[in-house]
Amino acid sequence: MGKWIIKALSIIYLSLILNIYPSTVLAIEIDLNAKRQFDEASELIRQDKIDDAVNGFKALLAAHPNSPFSEHAHYWIGRSYWMKKDYDSALREFTIITTRFPDGVKAADAQFEIGNYYSIIENPKYDLNRAIIEYLKIPQRYPNSHVVDDARYYAARSLIELSNYEQAIGDFKNMIEKNPDSEFVDDAHFYIGLSYIYLKEYQRAKDAFQVFKENYPYSNYYRQGSYLLSLLNKAVSNTAPRYTKTIGEKGKGAGKFSEPNGVYCDEAGNLYISEAGNQRIQRITEKGEALGEIGNPKKGEPVFKKPVGIWVDKNDDIYVIDAKLLKVYKFDSSGKIILAFGKDKKEDEFKEPSSIAVDDEGSIYVADRSSSRIYKFDRTGKFLFTFGDKGNKEDRLKEPSGLAIDIKGKILVADTGRGRIMKYDKDGSLQQQFKAASEAGGLKEPLSIAADKLGNIYVLDIGRDNIQKFDRDFKFLLEIKNEKKKPKVIDSPGGITVCPNGEIFISDKSEHRVYKLE
Repeated sequence: MGKWIIKALSIIYLSLILNIYPSTVLAIEIDLNAKRQFDEASELIRQDKIDDAVNGFKALLAAHPNSPFSEHAHYWIGRSYWMKKDYDSALREFTIITTRFPDGVKAADAQFEIGNYYSIIENPKYDLNRAIIEYLKIPQRYPNSHVVDDARYYAARSLIELSNYEQAIGDFKNMIEKNPDSEFVDDAHFYIGLSYIYLKEYQRAKDAFQVFKENYPYSNYYRQGSYLLSLLNKAVSNTAPRYTKTIGEKGKGAGKFSEPNGVYCDEAGNLYISEAGNQRIQRITEKGEALGEIGNPKKGEPVFKKPVGIWVDKNDDIYVIDAKLLKVYKFDSSGKIILAFGKDKKEDEFKEPSSIAVDDEGSIYVADRSSSRIYKFDRTGKFLFTFGDKGNKEDRLKEPSGLAIDIKGKILVADTGRGRIMKYDKDGSLQQQFKAASEAGGLKEPLSIAADKLGNIYVLDIGRDNIQKFDRDFKFLLEIKNEKKKPKVIDSPGGITVCPNGEIFISDKSEHRVYKLE
C-alpha cells in the first residue's frame, strides 16, 4: 500500500512541476539529450571512429546549437579533423570557439591549437611568425589558463626556428622566473643551452648544460643535453680524435659486414650500416652489438640490390638509396617499408645515386654522381627540383658524393670532382663554397661529409687520406690521419658519421669493417 502512495505523490509532484515550470523541465530534457549525444560521440573518438564521431558532434550541434556542450563539440570536431590531418577544417572549428565562446572553458585550448596550426611543418600554411602571435594571445587574454606555460614555451621554440636566439633565451628565462615549477622548466633550460650553441657562445652553453645535467635527470632531453655537454668539453680541448676500436669482420652473420658503404649514427648513438655485399642495412650499437637488420628477410627476396647512402630522421624513420635499383626507400623503425620512389619517373630518375640526407621538415635530398646534381623531394617522395647543375660552369657540381645538413639546416655537398664543399639553402641557392688548397684545411677529393651537434663539419678526403674538421664557417680546426701501427681507418672508406656525443665512425668497404674514433 505504501508503494502506491509514494507513486501517487510522485505523479502529483511531477504534474505540479510541469504546470509551474514547464520551460525549466524542457530545458533539462534538452540538456540531457545533448549530453547523451556528446557522450556517444566522445566514445566514438575513444574507439578511433573519427568520422562517426564528427558526424555525432555535428548532429548534436544541429539539434542543440546553444546547449552547454556546443563549445566542447566544436573543440572535438576540430581535434578530430586534426587527427585526420585536415588542418584547415580544424582551424575553422577552433576559430568558432574563440569567436563565439571567447570566455568559454575551451577558449584558451582552442587558441593554443590555432598557434599549433601555424607551427606544424606539414601544413602548407606553415608560418612561425604567425604561430608566435597566436601563442602569445594566450597569456594576454587567458593569463590564468593551464596552457599559458605551453604557449610561452612553444613561442620561444618558434623563435629558435627563426634564428632569433637572443630573444628566445630571454623568453625562456622569463618563463622560468614567472613559474619555476612549470613542467617546461627542464626543456627551457635545454633550449637555453642550445641557443647559446647557435650563437657560438660555447662557455655559456657549457654552463647551461652543466646546470641542466645536474638538476633535470628526468628530462626527455637529458641524454641529448649530456651529449652536448660532452661535445662542448671536447671542443674546449680541441684534441684530434684517435682510433679506439674496430667493429666487425667479413661475413654474413649479425655484426659482420660485406662491403659496408653508408654509415649513420642516430640520436640514441646506434649505427646503421648499408652493406652492398649482404644487400641489407644492419643496425648495431656503438659497441658493435647487433640490433637487427632491414631489407633482408629470412624468407623471400632481399629488398635491396646495392644499398649505399643511408639517413635516419628525428622520428627514427630510415632512408636508403639503392645504387643499382636507382630508388629511395623509407622504412619505419621496425623495418617496414612506408615509401619507395625513384626510377619510375623521367624527371627524378637517378643515374648513380651516392648519398641521401633528410632535413627537419622531412624534405629528402639525393646526390647523384653521374648527373652531377642534387635532387630534392618532399616528404611524400614528390619530385620538387634539382640544384647544383645550373648557373656558371664553376658553380656547377662535378661528381657529388656526400651530403650532410648543418646546424642551421643548410645542405652541405662533398663535390668530389672539383675538390670542394658546397653549401646550399633549402631552395637550392648556393650560399658558400669552400675550395681546394694545398695547405692544411685544403681539399682534394672529398668523398663523405658529416656535421656534429655544435655545427662542426667533418670531411673525409680520399685524395689526401685524411679527415679534416672545420667549424660551421669553414675555419680549419684539426686534421685526423692514419696512425702508425694502427688499422688504416682511411683506406677504402664508404662513409663517415658523427654521433651526438662526438664519436666518429668510418666504414671500410674492402676490409669489411667499421672503425671508431674518439
